[in-house]
Amino acid sequence: MADRFDSSGRHSLDRDQVSPMNSFDNSDRQFRTPENDTFLHKHPHENVSEQFHQPAEKPRPAAANKGIFAIWWPEFVACFLVVGSFCALIGTVYPFQGQPLPRWPYGLSINTLISIYVIIFDMALMLIISSALGQLKFLWFQKARQLSDLQAFDEGAKGPWGAIVFLWVLRGRHIAASIGALVIIMAMFVAPFSQQLVRYYSCSEIDTSSTAQISRTNLVSSTGGIHTGAMMSNMDLPAQAAMYVGMFNEKRAQVAPTCSSGNCTFEDDYASAGYCRQCTDFTSQVETRKIDNTTKAQNISVPGWEVESNGYQYGFVIGPSNSTERPTLGGGVRIVFGTGNDTTRKEAADKCEGGVQASNWTCLGYGAAECVLTPCVRRYHGNVDKGEFKEDILSSTTEFGYKQDGGIRFSTIDMKCANSAEKDYLRSQNYVFDDSTEWLPYNLSLGIFSSQYNDTLSKNVRDKCIYQGDRTDSNTLNSYFLNFFVGYIMDGFQGAGEGTSTAGKALFNMGETNFSFIDDKFDSVATALTVYARNRKANNQVADYSNFSLPLDGQVMKMNSCVDVRWRWMALQAAVLALAAGFFVTTLWMVGRTGDERIRNDFKTSVIPLLFLFHSMEAEVQKPSAPTVNSVEDIRQRAQHMRVALVKDEKGWGFKEESS
Repeated sequence: MADRFDSSGRHSLDRDQVSPMNSFDNSDRQFRTPENDTFLHKHPHENVSEQFHQPAEKPRPAAANKGIFAIWWPEFVACFLVVGSFCALIGTVYPFQGQPLPRWPYGLSINTLISIYVIIFDMALMLIISSALGQLKFLWFQKARQLSDLQAFDEGAKGPWGAIVFLWVLRGRHIAASIGALVIIMAMFVAPFSQQLVRYYSCSEIDTSSTAQISRTNLVSSTGGIHTGAMMSNMDLPAQAAMYVGMFNEKRAQVAPTCSSGNCTFEDDYASAGYCRQCTDFTSQVETRKIDNTTKAQNISVPGWEVESNGYQYGFVIGPSNSTERPTLGGGVRIVFGTGNDTTRKEAADKCEGGVQASNWTCLGYGAAECVLTPCVRRYHGNVDKGEFKEDILSSTTEFGYKQDGGIRFSTIDMKCANSAEKDYLRSQNYVFDDSTEWLPYNLSLGIFSSQYNDTLSKNVRDKCIYQGDRTDSNTLNSYFLNFFVGYIMDGFQGAGEGTSTAGKALFNMGETNFSFIDDKFDSVATALTVYARNRKANNQVADYSNFSLPLDGQVMKMNSCVDVRWRWMALQAAVLALAAGFFVTTLWMVGRTGDERIRNDFKTSVIPLLFLFHSMEAEVQKPSAPTVNSVEDIRQRAQHMRVALVKDEKGWGFKEESS
């Protein structure tokens, strides 16, 4: 190799001896200093041989001879991170959809992990897109292009703003590169969109540390007082108080469940013995009889009833019910209401809008009803929500079976509780029922709480499926029931509203009464007695009955924050992932389908190859193109008027200006 020195005494090499592109691939790593374009400055007095006669390095394979993975392995790793972070995000939030917010160590939250995943996603994505865009610029210069396009490709790989400028410069001339720039712009919105992915709302979860309970009972009982005779006793004070609560309290009595959090659920329906009211309106059968023509007073009566109102004195009368059509297991009364004279009737009618209304006793001037309180069994479904207990009645029965030969017990079977063996036994005893039968009157003389029942019959029908009462309770209830209600309320010229029955005063309601009002009052009394019966057994006041008043267990729910995954907010990230994958695969295909060394290299976004490629330009091209001012804008304007292509000649690879 011939050495040459310029006028300055610096060592020079022929251009045709060393090409930058060749030297980039060769093992000699020779340096040249062309005239007026010194690539490597050395002091003229330094040893020339030390500058250019370097030890030879081990030859390296050219990038064109490498495989795709060898060139693009960092981008393949980035692809793994992009897909992995996307899948990890889904895998993190999916298990908690509709579930309580997880409690992770160190206070980590779902949003924290989402942010980490998105950061990994964005970083890896930018590596893929920027590398692919960087490589595509060499493909772009297979043909002569404006030199300023090189700047556009460079800026397009730097971020969203550069990508926008890139799209404007190319205006769709390079579809694949435009998709890459679009992905960069879209990726900018992935982070804020991901923060909308998870929404938190108030919810409840099961508190395993406590149990909810609702009181219930298999036994109908309203006694507990002193035995007063054959099948008779007096009502205990709590039962009497329950009747007063039902009649005079504006707020209806209700079972108070055990629920520590104020939010409890009871998945299963449950049944309990108690009391029901049955009221019938007999107003249509009322007969009026005028007493005299002076006051035009009249008596109100119902055929067959011994109860009637006296036009002079008694406007509201309550007497015992002697109906043979009514159940004999509870207490019943008959009520007759009637205003005594024309004056009071006219005053009452004037209060009613639209004149006389047949459904309103006050407007009509008279009315009659019969109400009976009887033992019953109800099926319920209940829950506690925000401290408020709601209990719905699903079904009920007042039908009981009892021995006709003086037996004191009456019973019914919950057929939803009975199993197949118990049903077979009942059929063998000539009981008739089908799959739709919910309650079956049962003729059982033994008490289900007695040891004799458990010893002899427990294998036939389990005691927990039987609801039972006895006539002692019924007789006691009927006796007190009549004392509580029977009497009269005066509605004459003197002493209006006074009378002998305190409960009757509440039903009379100062003359503002009707059937629906009376029916509601009796229902309130029945509810209060039912609450008393259920709570009495639950409190184990009678030890022998305690096993048949076991409460229903439920789940205590405690408030928490739950996760709502709004999957639609992942649509953008999924679209970015799909476009990026398509763009990267397209880039690899475009690079791999050509054997052109300009494309099959590992330059990507590196600036160093450009230094060599531009350095190989002829001096006569570089010199007038070299910047004379310190202005990027001036350089950009000059570049717009230059058309260059990446070509190979006898000197090696390099950019060559072509005439437009």
